[in-house]
Amino acid sequence: MHTENDGRTAPREVIHRMSAVMRKHHAAFDALREETGLGRSAHYTLMRLSDADNVLSQTEIAGMLEISTAAVTNMLKRLEADGYVTRQANPADTRVNDIALTEKGRRVVDFSREKFGALDAAVFAGFTAAETETLCGYLDRMQDNLDALSEKTKGRKEDTL
Repeated sequence: MHTENDGRTAPREVIHRMSAVMRKHHAAFDALREETGLGRSAHYTLMRLSDADNVLSQTEIAGMLEISTAAVTNMLKRLEADGYVTRQANPADTRVNDIALTEKGRRVVDFSREKFGALDAAVFAGFTAAETETLCGYLDRMQDNLDALSEKTKGRKEDTL
């Protein structure tokens, strides 16, 4: 790890290394996701539908993805046409469409979980459970520090150079 003597602080080096790990993980994840033939939003939608205890509405999906309901409508039309999901009017409120996975959608989810599980296992190869738990603790603390910083600066413009 670099020290302050060479112009970089140790925390900066840690941030660079964390970023490099995340970029590599993201690239590996995307390569596996691309094997499904689905884009990020469509794939994420199928994965979240599989996590839901029951169906989700288009509005709930739009909120999850932080995109407009119109964009969700277009994506769901494609997913439905390709046989990944079904859309049905909610019996309690016919203005709401309930979205559910089809068998084809479940196969994509099962494939993805298997591949992503293997990726996660490879990333943490050689780590003990205690090391993984310690790492999680450090990351949680860093996130708490960033949250606290965000609260301190909320609504305040930083001075610019």
